[in-house]
Amino acid sequence: VLSGIPNIDVRTIDDEGLESFNRNEPIEDINIFLKELDVVISDYDNLVIDNVTSFQSDWLIERGRSSKGGIRNEIQDYGDWTNYFLRIMTKIYGLPINVYVTAW
Repeated sequence: VLSGIPNIDVRTIDDEGLESFNRNEPIEDINIFLKELDVVISDYDNLVIDNVTSFQSDWLIERGRSSKGGIRNEIQDYGDWTNYFLRIMTKIYGLPINVYVTAW
């Protein structure tokens, strides 16, 4: 919805020709995103993270790929997700920017 509006940059998880978030490697992509934030944060006043639930699903799918059977999540993955997500959000909320997060 916001794509194309002046002074708004959109990073998306769909394939509409926009800079895309790689849903097959969400852990790697979020690490890249966090490093990019450190470099460009002074250019922005607001950060909107839309649909954290989708990122959580992608993260758990990636973790499941590394399981013994290659598909099933282990019970500790759910606790690991909480810890991982809290660390990400602690970093983001520590930035000098307004943050708005949505989830399903």
